[in-house]
Amino acid sequence: MKLRFLPYICFALLFLSNFAILEALDMELSGGVNCMTFHPDRETAHSEPGNTAKEFSYYPMGFGKFSLNGDINDVMGFNINIERDNVLQNSLKVIFSAKTDHFMIEFGPFAGVCDDFNIPDAGIVGAMQASLPGIISLTLSGFITLGTKLEYTSDNSREGLGASLRFWFPKMILTASVNTKSLSRSSEDDMGTLIKTDALTKYMATINFYTKGSPVMVTLEGGYQTYSRTYSRGKMDIEDKINSYFGGFELEIKASEGLKIKAGVEIPFFITAEEPMTVTPEFLNLSKFIAGFIYTFNGRP
Repeated sequence: MKLRFLPYICFALLFLSNFAILEALDMELSGGVNCMTFHPDRETAHSEPGNTAKEFSYYPMGFGKFSLNGDINDVMGFNINIERDNVLQNSLKVIFSAKTDHFMIEFGPFAGVCDDFNIPDAGIVGAMQASLPGIISLTLSGFITLGTKLEYTSDNSREGLGASLRFWFPKMILTASVNTKSLSRSSEDDMGTLIKTDALTKYMATINFYTKGSPVMVTLEGGYQTYSRTYSRGKMDIEDKINSYFGGFELEIKASEGLKIKAGVEIPFFITAEEPMTVTPEFLNLSKFIAGFIYTFNGRP
């Protein structure tokens, strides 16, 4: 990932310096490799000469996340999130939140850039949550590019929606969620305007197992996902799509006071591709691996 995150991290630390009396602060740094990825710049799949069939060629994309999550007071909080993933590529979100015992609302700006680090996209991000603490919560979230044609914004489009329902049980938290996100990019060539759209939709369930006083928390996940790339030129659309079920786990270990280390893997299986593209179901070659840490300042439990 070279130094792509450095300007964003410097901005985050500068922004954070304005909050001299934060009640608590969590810092998370994580990263890994996601092999079920379309190449960001080349065509979706390759084909042999004289053969109209296309086989998906995976791309091991490095992804990462740096976030600062803090409380300004009992009601207000903030989150600075710098992230790179296999759909949106590089993004920065600055989110402010307000909460009561049963409701929470989040809102803020975001910016996204592709790997060429050309003109950024500007947009807004928000979320709402209603909950009965320790029993159930419902969260709705989304983000969208503002779509302006100003010189300091690009013509790319980023958008996403999410919904999750969470239940608390003794020693276990169950979450059911659906999330979708997409990035559309346009380019000009001799044949006109080409719009390339990457989209990922995930239907997922996660179970967090925890025991009071234990330094280890185990998370199991599973679900179904659709990952696609669409080429649009005029009235002609070509779509390459992969569908798969997936499963995985994550371990979070309390290494010391304030420090947690995490590692996990996500493995797709029963992988299918829609014609004319084919995919070789080598699930280990299409897996996602992650590792990182979370550090808590100011003595938050």
